[in-house]
Amino acid sequence: MIEPIKAYLLSLATDKLKHPLAQALKALLCLLSLLYCLGINAIYLFRKVGLLKANKAKCKVISVGNITLGGTGKTPAVIYILGILKEAGRKVAVLSRGYGAWQKMGDEPAALMENFQDVPVIVGKNRVDSSNKAQRHHESEVVLLDDGFQYWYLKKDLDVVAVDSLNPFGNERLIPRGILREPVASLKRADVILLTKTDLLDNSAHTLDDLKNTISQLNKDALIATSVHQPQGLLDLHSKLKISLDSLRGKSICAVSAIASPDYFLTLLKKAGAIIGENFSFLDHHIYTKKELNKILNACQTKKINTIVTTSKDAVKLSSLNKEMATGFEVKILTLKVKLKIEENEEKFKKLLLEI
Repeated sequence: MIEPIKAYLLSLATDKLKHPLAQALKALLCLLSLLYCLGINAIYLFRKVGLLKANKAKCKVISVGNITLGGTGKTPAVIYILGILKEAGRKVAVLSRGYGAWQKMGDEPAALMENFQDVPVIVGKNRVDSSNKAQRHHESEVVLLDDGFQYWYLKKDLDVVAVDSLNPFGNERLIPRGILREPVASLKRADVILLTKTDLLDNSAHTLDDLKNTISQLNKDALIATSVHQPQGLLDLHSKLKISLDSLRGKSICAVSAIASPDYFLTLLKKAGAIIGENFSFLDHHIYTKKELNKILNACQTKKINTIVTTSKDAVKLSSLNKEMATGFEVKILTLKVKLKIEENEEKFKKLLLEI
């Protein structure tokens, strides 16, 4: 019952619904957004007068976050930064709040562990404690604060904010009437603003230069880097064999995802040449039920689709159910492996990371 309500509220926040009842509900959400704004301003005031103090960690802190609800490409950005730090020989740990109930961890931390099995991922709401654990138990020199832009209790040495270039600020309203977690002006706190998905801006209502100019006016000192999500290949969930991306060309597949930007996932699949025969999109961090998995399988069987393609975040949750999904009608479950590629200001970004 909770997910349909969340989906409906998100449709209101993104102005997808315009019927009379929706308009009335949007007016109510505006009032709630006003209360939320007062709360945010209170936090700003408490920080300014010293009533809300940030703790200094015993190691360096790099925060990766956003100012909107999900879908900015934050997790690939964390993986990219981890790669840079690991290559430089830095001892690094990830601090995550954790989402969902997947093995008491959440899909994003588990996806990070899949990519860097030797990197400690410490899950907990109190990330001041988590930073102390990282330094004490793992001798971490640097911690990555995942989803840390709105975490006020820990001082940061570098604040990286991911912005979805296709929908940077939504309708520019705060939640729940919009998708902003903070006013756009809060970008003035960022050291690096990472524009994601810039490869699809050609078909957008605004240009990349427009977005850069807008951000530069808000924060003239921040480094603005542009990036795209580059598909690297596929991984068979059962056999763990790597499969070429070319195998999707001209093939009818079933796309399954529970992420904030399912449209971008579908776009990547189409660019790889896949034919989307079926598509199942769920809310971000959704935990799949047996009924839903059976529905997906039945749809594949009806249309004679023998390949399901999912995201790294979803593969983490589907992996424990792969035997169940492989019974009866045989399907392959493939994970689309995606890498963040920085196209502008990569060297400057790397320099900032390594100077920490």
